Amino acid sequence: MIADVVRLFIPNSALNYNHLVVCPDSRKAAIVDPFNADLLFNFANEQNLEVEQIWITHEHPDHIKDLTPLQRLTNAHVYAPETCRGKFDADTWLKDNQTITLGNCAISHLLTPGHTPGHGIFWQRDHWAIFGDTVFNAGIGNTKSGDATELYHTVQRLKHLMTDTVKVYTGHDYIETNLKFTLQQKPNLESAARLLEQVSQQTPDTRLISNWAQEKEINLFLNAPDREAFIELRALRDKW
Repeated sequence: MIADVVRLFIPNSALNYNHLVVCPDSRKAAIVDPFNADLLFNFANEQNLEVEQIWITHEHPDHIKDLTPLQRLTNAHVYAPETCRGKFDADTWLKDNQTITLGNCAISHLLTPGHTPGHGIFWQRDHWAIFGDTVFNAGIGNTKSGDATELYHTVQRLKHLMTDTVKVYTGHDYIETNLKFTLQQKPNLESAARLLEQVSQQTPDTRLISNWAQEKEINLFLNAPDREAFIELRALRDKW
């Protein structure tokens, strides 16, 4: 069964998005990277959801800020990449390609090092992926506490796994800034210009949710011809 994904913009954060993954049959839910436990808990209650699980993509403070308070509120089981072991507490440390069962839904976990050594993502093939800080709309995560070469190899792997229909859920609302960077590098990229015009009229709450096909058009990092070009582009974005 295909799970529903609900995206919530978190006020007073680093433009963070949090996500709830919901089994439509059982109404059991997982909350991803909790920044504001009260906001997420209250939303779940309003929607008559049972928060059974918490999923963590990586150890950065804005992605685990309210992990402990939310666990206290929900008694939820915490899942996280095994490569984050020792950074925070979890109940189940996930291997690459390990499956999580949420109600009647099966969700896959992938290890995606690069932004940090311990990063992971959650996805249902052909339908959606929660990328955390690995892939952003029109961009990728920085590698200040990771490794650009590792991230390059992760992106190459994702390019082979993701199909055009996969909805792209990211950890932050960086789309406007990333599109402006894209257009500085490629001023004649009409698809990016059109999208920037569209999203500039939206709020973080109403931003479009792109799919992998759109990202292949506008995301320069997905189209970098080789590792050296990818790393150079990441360095340019860091200075921009």
